[in-house]
Amino acid sequence: MMKSLEQKETNNVEISILDIALAINIYRNFFISFSLLGFILGWLALNFVTPLYTSDIVVISNSNEESSNELNALGGLASYAGIQLPSYERGSASALEILRSRTFKKSFIEKFNIKPILFPQEWKSENNSWNGKEPSDLGSVSMLDEIMIIKKAESGLITIFVTTPSAENSQNIANNIINYINQFMRERKIKESEESIVFLKQELSKSSVSGIRDSIFNLIEKNLSEKTFANVNEDFAFQIIDKAEFSNSPSYPNKLQFQIIGLVLGAIFSFFVIIYLSFIREKK
Repeated sequence: MMKSLEQKETNNVEISILDIALAINIYRNFFISFSLLGFILGWLALNFVTPLYTSDIVVISNSNEESSNELNALGGLASYAGIQLPSYERGSASALEILRSRTFKKSFIEKFNIKPILFPQEWKSENNSWNGKEPSDLGSVSMLDEIMIIKKAESGLITIFVTTPSAENSQNIANNIINYINQFMRERKIKESEESIVFLKQELSKSSVSGIRDSIFNLIEKNLSEKTFANVNEDFAFQIIDKAEFSNSPSYPNKLQFQIIGLVLGAIFSFFVIIYLSFIREKK
């Protein structure tokens, strides 16, 4: 009975850190070899991973709030006088909100024909055709959302990151989307101003009250000013601080990170093998 208890206690002896250190020292060549093997495998794995390149463009919003507030005030005066101006929801949708909208992204994808870039595996470049059905507009917008990240800092700076397997495509998409939103917002503002001016001139011909006519003249003048500003200002919605540049090195994968992960995994594997050989197998 006592012999049985002694044997049981022997089997339940705890393994100390010193025991583990001694075991690793005994199998140190094995431990080092497998750790280095993991490092090498991590390096080799890089050849099977598609590199991704990131380009970023930094912009700041060209705020026209003061101008919009003046127009809203004049528009309120005109409404009080019985003139209902065309509604364009001034100030309700900022350029950044439009940039993030599905409608704008769909228009951008069509304008620059980037579906083949978004779906490279489904596009046959040799004959410029799709492998099967062309991806939907909604699917294309979702894919654009995956490769493009928009971040706004507290300072007001907006950074757009674009990541694709091609450094050239990442650079072009980042620069083109800002150029296009500026063009998009300029054209929209010019159209709104022109339609407002036409409408206001019609109202002007109907009214003989001096106060109302003065309000209409002020509105026409303000719309002409906004139209002129939109015509001459290429950076209408966003002023470019730093253009997107061509990236010479991939943002993913991180070579050192892959190698360190391989080294750590190799060390962990060899550690458990040593524990098995030194303690578990010996008890069996």
